[in-house]
Amino acid sequence: MTLERSLATGVSAVVILAVVAGLVVLGWPAEERSRMLDARRVEDLSVLTQAVRRHYRREGTLPERIEDIHGGVDASWLQDPRTGAVYSYRVVDGETFELCADFEQVAVRPHWPVPRDDEPFRFHEAGPQCFEIPVTLEADMRPVDPARR
Repeated sequence: MTLERSLATGVSAVVILAVVAGLVVLGWPAEERSRMLDARRVEDLSVLTQAVRRHYRREGTLPERIEDIHGGVDASWLQDPRTGAVYSYRVVDGETFELCADFEQVAVRPHWPVPRDDEPFRFHEAGPQCFEIPVTLEADMRPVDPARR
């Protein structure tokens, strides 16, 4: 084996190891795509929450349907980024509503720093998740226990 061939083999091995190490550290492309889709779902639910609260402040009532938000919301915020299905919304009572999304991965709550109470969507289980949300920030938003549904 010549020196050039040995060097080429060594460089190729280093490149392959670097690619594999990068995938292990950063995650496989499908995992990263799922993570990005879940991040978009979190952002969508946050935008929808603020839009419903603005509607409530202007109109004095919760919208019957998410599509009825006063002033409207861009349709892309209403739909799951993978399936295109409209996020589930329902009025719980006069001052509480529920938003639901189907997440692909678990996003656990870290021990530190303590997240804000108005960001319940960021920490979720995989699969369908629903959140009861008060129209005022003073009350806690909380995930809905699936057994109660």
